[in-house]
Amino acid sequence: MSLYSSFRFLVMFSFVLLLIILVSTLFLSSPTPFSCLSGPSPDLPRFHFPPHAPNSLTEADFAIGILTTEKFHNRIPQIEASWKKKWINQKNIFYVSDNTTTEDVHSSDFLIAKLPNGKPCGKLLHDLGCKDEALYRHMLQQYPEKKWFVRAIDDTWINKENLLRFVSELDENEFHYIGAGSFYNYDKNPPEHSWTKPSGVDVINYCDGGAGWVLSRALLYRINEAWDLWRFLVKYRIWDDVIFGMFMREIQGPECNSGNTSWQFSMYPLPLEHFQDVKVFCEIQRVPVMIHSSRNRSVVETQDLFDKMKAQLGC
Repeated sequence: MSLYSSFRFLVMFSFVLLLIILVSTLFLSSPTPFSCLSGPSPDLPRFHFPPHAPNSLTEADFAIGILTTEKFHNRIPQIEASWKKKWINQKNIFYVSDNTTTEDVHSSDFLIAKLPNGKPCGKLLHDLGCKDEALYRHMLQQYPEKKWFVRAIDDTWINKENLLRFVSELDENEFHYIGAGSFYNYDKNPPEHSWTKPSGVDVINYCDGGAGWVLSRALLYRINEAWDLWRFLVKYRIWDDVIFGMFMREIQGPECNSGNTSWQFSMYPLPLEHFQDVKVFCEIQRVPVMIHSSRNRSVVETQDLFDKMKAQLGC
């Protein structure tokens, strides 16, 4: 082999070796926690948020999205007649559904849930994940300056005064994921839900979807960077609240309540009778904030019962 041929072979071998190293680095290296995530929505405005100001929170600092479906559009007038009417600025409250072909819908703040490609969300239970994305994207686009973002469903009852009181202690520029803390043990067959964390097993911590949950502004902006991961998890076709807990783990977000157990009794997936003990009802750390009311009554009946209990117990 001539000297020229040897040199040419060496150059080609070096080039192929370099190419193999580059390909191996690209595909075989350990991915970062966010390697599969898309970037933020291009139409999201950028704001310079001021630092947290204690004792300055008002209802204008909230945006509330309510998930519903055509089957339960008859619940919308009940919301309008109960807890929603206590909010002065109702333009910050909107509904997310799969259809508006029913006469039960009288609200102009109504969003038909669709993915960014225009495909509408379905009506089944596992389609709630699709509606969740539509809800959060709408919040970021229409209410980007708000401090707190509430995700509820059409049978969630919300106590405005207590919601403001609890959240006012927290910094909206930190990561907060607040609700009725629950645990999902996927090693069980079938998987098991519980209110207390089982020992010795890996479980998913999440906020119960019926009672709803509250996100800080900082956390919602972080979520906006991870829609591809969210859609991947939604394909598991399980409850969207459990998926959200999985999602928080994957993006290194907070656990539900971040260890604040007082929220466990304030955003509760059980009826209001749980609070009829005067010591429970009147202690500020255990007054109900958000409740899943559909177990035995409508949100209107829950509101009436709450007002009656408050008057009787004098607190």
